Amino acid sequence: MNKRVLMLLVLLGAALRLWQWAGDGTLWLDEIAIARNVEARSIGELVTKPLAFDQVAPPGFLAVVKLSTLAFGNNERALWLFPLMIGLAGLVLFASLAMRILRGWAVPIAVVLFVVALAPIRYSAEAKQYGIDAVVAVALTLLAFDLRTRDRSIGSLLLAGAAGLAVIVFSQASAIVMAALGGALAVAWLMERDARTRRAMLVTVPLWAIASLLAVWMGERSMTPSTRAFMEDFWRGGFLPLPPRIMTAGPWLWERFVSLFGDGWTLHYPLPWIFALLAILGIIALWRQRRDVALLVASPMVVTLIAAIAQQYPFRQRLIVFLIPSALLSAAAGAGWIADLAGRRNDIAGAVIAAATLILPAMALVKSGVPSRVDNYRPIYAHLQANRRPGDAVYVMFLGNSSAIYYGPRYGLQRDEYHLGACDRDDTRTYLRDLDRFRGRPRLWMLFRSAPAHRVPREAMREYLAAIGIRRDSLFVPSSVSEPILIELYDLSDGNRLNAASAETFPVAKMLPYPKPGCRDWGGDAAAYNPRVSSKESR
Repeated sequence: MNKRVLMLLVLLGAALRLWQWAGDGTLWLDEIAIARNVEARSIGELVTKPLAFDQVAPPGFLAVVKLSTLAFGNNERALWLFPLMIGLAGLVLFASLAMRILRGWAVPIAVVLFVVALAPIRYSAEAKQYGIDAVVAVALTLLAFDLRTRDRSIGSLLLAGAAGLAVIVFSQASAIVMAALGGALAVAWLMERDARTRRAMLVTVPLWAIASLLAVWMGERSMTPSTRAFMEDFWRGGFLPLPPRIMTAGPWLWERFVSLFGDGWTLHYPLPWIFALLAILGIIALWRQRRDVALLVASPMVVTLIAAIAQQYPFRQRLIVFLIPSALLSAAAGAGWIADLAGRRNDIAGAVIAAATLILPAMALVKSGVPSRVDNYRPIYAHLQANRRPGDAVYVMFLGNSSAIYYGPRYGLQRDEYHLGACDRDDTRTYLRDLDRFRGRPRLWMLFRSAPAHRVPREAMREYLAAIGIRRDSLFVPSSVSEPILIELYDLSDGNRLNAASAETFPVAKMLPYPKPGCRDWGGDAAAYNPRVSSKESR
């Protein structure tokens, strides 16, 4: 691949990531939880104590983000700075890896796919570790390939092993990647019995195994019992349903693999099954060219699926972002193989096929837009600030509490000036009963921050309000992966409308059986928010 073209593609990727970082937007639910922990705690507390609000993050990531906020202030761009720097480095590393392990049209296809991929762009400006997970996976794969292809001294092999010990403080997913790559190297050595891989197996891989075990231990230690219970509940959709059945296991595996390309938290491609098929074809093509490369590329995806079958790691949403480099390399290898075959007869045909491969990824990027945000609260709270009158009631649906705590004061909404909505995991009617306390109020602002699991109660509340009142104002802000944020103003002072419906008789849909809405304590007492404050002082 022409180096100038490669440089231009890397610069395009850098521009997209910088645009994402600099663009207008706010933190979303989990980012706010991380930001509140970072703001309240010292570096020592961040790296040694479980986080509040059911959050889990690597200690090194937390420490660097804390340093960034100390240097540049507690704001979004300071929180996003470290992920941005890693995301920019990831462009260079991925391009280098693609050029070393792929051939022909597969190289430019892979680089373009990574440059325009939604998840690497989005997570280059997000106060979560998922983008770092993906870049660490690229770096470790590149290192594993070097162990196979270059003569290394014992000291160099020890340094490669030490790199594994270093990355676990920044990426929890690196434990799976190192286990997968170590297994791939072992299989490659069994097939070829070469001296380079044998030396790596004796020196580097054992250190990676130790690092993986340490990462698991650190992850377990970073969770309280309540956080562990929440995680198991929230992520159980990423595990093979139990008891396992032959008739359902195959479709589940296929659905999970396709989600790598189609989920809104990953790549969000239209027709993602096309790329899943290309990835499978790509692994076959790589196996025919170089079996060790096929093993290195496929092993993280295979091991993660095995872990999901064994109920050890969920194959779902943002927890599999670290598999995106492997998925894109595989799909590019498949598309490149087809383009190379066509190009043997006609150069233009090969170029057309290569270009056609990029249509769906480009459509995904255009549809999502840059910057792509999970949530953007700024227009919502600005609208409320501009239109709220003295005496207005403000109701924040439960899931929006963290945003009201974090962003509300910036727009004149203090914690004692809004009512926090009820949360019930089983009964939709609870949400309607909660609204009845506002009957007769002429101005009630409703702030809905929802997720798919909260769709049923949110829509029930809106339908109930429309029956007992009149909507006077509304504004919604779309989300790239979830339900839109919505603020509405209702007049509930009409007696006739109030008599027309009641919370006990109004028809409502049943709550979704899974996933159920979370009812976490997003407010938290002072002791949970800041471990330096005793529980006695927080009362």
